[in-house]
Amino acid sequence: MANNAKETGTVEEDDWSSFMCSDGTAFGRHEKTILRISDGHSTLKNDEVGRHQISIQCVSALSPLDMIDMYHGSQDATGNRVWTGALLFLEAFARDLPTTKSTSADGPNGELPPSLDESIATTIQAKLCRLRAQAIDDKSIVELGCGTGISGISILADYEGSSPASVTFTDFDGPALDLCRRNCEANIDDKSRYSVQQLEWGSDLPEGEQVKSYDTVVATDVLYDISSLAPLMQTASKLVKVDGYFFLSHVPRASVEANNGDCGSAAVAHADVLESLIMEEGLKRGLCIETFLRPSELSSIWDGISLNATSFADMDSVGAAVMVFRRLQL
Repeated sequence: MANNAKETGTVEEDDWSSFMCSDGTAFGRHEKTILRISDGHSTLKNDEVGRHQISIQCVSALSPLDMIDMYHGSQDATGNRVWTGALLFLEAFARDLPTTKSTSADGPNGELPPSLDESIATTIQAKLCRLRAQAIDDKSIVELGCGTGISGISILADYEGSSPASVTFTDFDGPALDLCRRNCEANIDDKSRYSVQQLEWGSDLPEGEQVKSYDTVVATDVLYDISSLAPLMQTASKLVKVDGYFFLSHVPRASVEANNGDCGSAAVAHADVLESLIMEEGLKRGLCIETFLRPSELSSIWDGISLNATSFADMDSVGAAVMVFRRLQL
């Protein structure tokens, strides 16, 4: 964009260099972001990784140039950001669960019976314990549309909690895969526990990928276009074992054809509308919804305090949820 300088009669170009990424793969600037994965006190410096925190290279926001490229279809920079669905996944599956205490009136110390809030928190915590044991701990996991890799990295870096045997990070976007590799190298010492591969949803699986070979499939913040729903479900169904899990952690952003008298205009679907469409498409592929994990439920476990800057209330206000599917035998 040119800027005319009246005093000199020269033409000055606006400086957009602040939007440039150091490796030239995207217009947004990649910066190191430290994210907590544990409530414990960390003695690490802000730029170190370890027991309680991970370091993710990402952009804080998409630049105007990113948006222009997305509009023209020449570059999709969405994978360069950490989005709300990934932060919700981190809370649900990477954060250490609090130590539970007996609240039974028949307990040896004659404790008072639990309040309703305590009972809800205990139920939700039990659900998370079961899901982590059945779908995360020592399991083979593949992440679809991995972007920065934050979701898979957060559970691989969970040193004392439920940790998978391996994570395969996949994305179709080459620059996103390069970014994911750098983030994995910065946070995971054992390189034998992960791999990074290119994968296009809905297409034939790449050589070496076995149908129904993974215990769990994970996808966070991947539904920006409703047209990607069918290939996403098709690929998840192909990769996961029978009776395995598919975790879809998302915020309803996808547009659908609105039936509101506006001549079929596109509108961002409400959470319940989009979730219904996702469940319907999942059933076609043998993926049956088992449960939901809502921010308000997770909030009850940790007394409303989230690990990072995005609060549970913020997540809830945008309709964030983890949809938990099981793969049926067809």
